[in-house]
Amino acid sequence: MATSPKELAMQMLQAMTAKNKAGILAVLSDDAILFDPHYPSPLMSGKEAIGAGLDFAFGMLKQPGWTILRSWESGDSVVFEVDTHHEMINGMMITPKQVFIVDVKDGKITSWQSFVPYPPPMPPA
Repeated sequence: MATSPKELAMQMLQAMTAKNKAGILAVLSDDAILFDPHYPSPLMSGKEAIGAGLDFAFGMLKQPGWTILRSWESGDSVVFEVDTHHEMINGMMITPKQVFIVDVKDGKITSWQSFVPYPPPMPPA
């Protein structure tokens, strides 16, 4: 069983890479939040909302992937800087840099936030 914030976050990244929804939800607390500007609803709260977000993501992604560039762990938190390399179902590659900030309590991820170095897309005027 993963014990440190870094180990839990790595377990979640491995489950994301495998598109293993059950594996992702298993490492999250019941009231976890996930923030990711790439989703239709960037802020998801609770396993039901996060599960719906994962269904959206897995419907778009042929193969998700990340290369960890560096990480910092302090107390109940870990931060990753990553190079993203997602293959979309249409064959397009998405390769943004991201920073993940992950918080853990009682052996479960309570918060996973993704930050990118560009502004979010704007709705049409």
